[in-house]
Amino acid sequence: MLFSIIIPVHNASETIDRCVGSIAAQSNGNLEILLIENGSIDDSYDKCVCLAQRYNCVHLFRTTEKGVSNARNIGLDKCKGDYIGFCDADDIMENNLVSRMVDIIKEFEPDIVINGFYVIDGEKRNERRLMKKGFIDKDELQRRTLNDQRIMGSVWNRLYKRKEIENIRFCKDLTHCEDTFFNMQVLDADKYGKYYYNNECLYNYIINKNGATNDIDALFDDRGRLKYLFALNKILKECAITNRTKREVMYSCARLALENLEGFRPTGIRERSLIKVIDRCLLYYLVIFPKYYNSDSYKNILKMILWYMRRKIRMIIKAH
Repeated sequence: MLFSIIIPVHNASETIDRCVGSIAAQSNGNLEILLIENGSIDDSYDKCVCLAQRYNCVHLFRTTEKGVSNARNIGLDKCKGDYIGFCDADDIMENNLVSRMVDIIKEFEPDIVINGFYVIDGEKRNERRLMKKGFIDKDELQRRTLNDQRIMGSVWNRLYKRKEIENIRFCKDLTHCEDTFFNMQVLDADKYGKYYYNNECLYNYIINKNGATNDIDALFDDRGRLKYLFALNKILKECAITNRTKREVMYSCARLALENLEGFRPTGIRERSLIKVIDRCLLYYLVIFPKYYNSDSYKNILKMILWYMRRKIRMIIKAH
């Protein structure tokens, strides 16, 4: 049984040694690590060359085309594993991830394994996991992929049997939520898959304060539209999902619009675009949000809704 771990590398010279080291140390002849260096302007490529020389399991590929989706697609084309996973170049895996995957695959024979994970923000390390482990059905996994922050839409906390994704690739037109769209495509294409949720935290997702999610200019296109929503609209148009899951997509649109409206407080066409999305999807948000938030979070939710109402009233007054 061979595992392939695909790591896109772009301007990651400060973190790639730590990242690869956390995975390569687990190799027992059953692991290959594919580094896809794409358009770095630092010395990431030189670091990757050294890593490929240091570890027999590391294979290096290089492209001048930037973008995480293109890099992952190259990895999917090149990898040879029976099971395929992903890692971001600034994150690290727990030292027993591979051995635990071997155990779970031998015992349960799943098509996809979804793991719990840690979120590291400075000195804080918080668990993100469901309380129960075991098989999860397709519809529930779709809904949790969209909106449950203990599972998320990410690919780095999942391990895929090769047949599940061999004909699916990441959409290079998406720069935000490309993971979510990929996962929804995988689930859409798989009619009889077995999905196992493992509530052990085996991945460390490290918050990057300088990442694209914290850059307001990177979040919106030149027409003021929030880029996260492009992936959600593609899900509605291209994936055969139930009406219940469609409502979850609409909830996700409202959630992201509210979070970015209150969090970044944009003005002009960006503000108007977000308010238009919230106008269309707010009812779905009000009905569904209690599933995913406890009472401790209600204060923040009320704060977001009040900010939306203030900005909405302000727009109406200005229009008259």
